[in-house]
Amino acid sequence: MQVHNLKPKTKVNKAPRVGRGGKRGTYSGKGMKGQKAHAGRKIPAQLKEQILRLPKLRGATNKVKKADIFEIQLKTLIQKCPDNFKVNLESLRKLKLIPKRVTKFKIIGKVDSINKKLFLKDCKITKLGASLIEKAGGKVEFSK
Repeated sequence: MQVHNLKPKTKVNKAPRVGRGGKRGTYSGKGMKGQKAHAGRKIPAQLKEQILRLPKLRGATNKVKKADIFEIQLKTLIQKCPDNFKVNLESLRKLKLIPKRVTKFKIIGKVDSINKKLFLKDCKITKLGASLIEKAGGKVEFSK
């Protein structure tokens, strides 16, 4: 007896292929009529349908991005800055009131009174803030 002569005692039955017509009744395992029973028909995916309903952004645009202007409260300037302090971008960075990434800033806020002299150079500030600084003996300058 050789290896190629060996045979199993029972025959191995393969599972029947269902759903391809033939000897499985008239519906071939797909049930009765309906969208799923017919060839080539698919139910659309719900997520894809929602994505397709979203409004599309069409065409190229040339929108100018607004540079973010960092805002500093006048109250914090009065608290952290000493008397006769020259306020500009570099001096505020040294006091760690402005992050390194910031290039433009504006001083905003409403204060009852100022008791320190502040000298602002090339700083954007609100009209009320500028008038309060000048009343306290400070100066606001803009270079062109």
